[in-house]
Amino acid sequence: FPAHIDQLCRLYRERYEALATALSEYLGDSSTFEPVQGGMFIWLKLPGSNAMRSGLVKSGFVKSGLVKSDPMSIAKAAISSGVVTVPSTVFYHDSLSAEAALRLNFSHEHPEALREAVRRLATVLA
Repeated sequence: FPAHIDQLCRLYRERYEALATALSEYLGDSSTFEPVQGGMFIWLKLPGSNAMRSGLVKSGFVKSGLVKSDPMSIAKAAISSGVVTVPSTVFYHDSLSAEAALRLNFSHEHPEALREAVRRLATVLA
């Protein structure tokens, strides 16, 4: 059992590093994330303020389409590009209170697939 745990830790570290490197390379400073010490997810913070996002949505100024700082719109667009993310808004009872972010999982995919996913996500965010 301990050998299996060590193997998983090495595997997850390799995948985390691949995802983190690709995020830095493809997104630069446009979106940020905090390094993680454990787990299977990176929270990618999206550009744009929540105050601006909530004001646009509440005012009715934005009714549809991709709002650059709207995690749900971005997640839907990412799915169309073959990339599945989880928008931060699904974790809050008041989605406008959520920080504009996407939860990215690195535990399942190989490093090459993670890199390609980030490349596609960067196109969505552009």
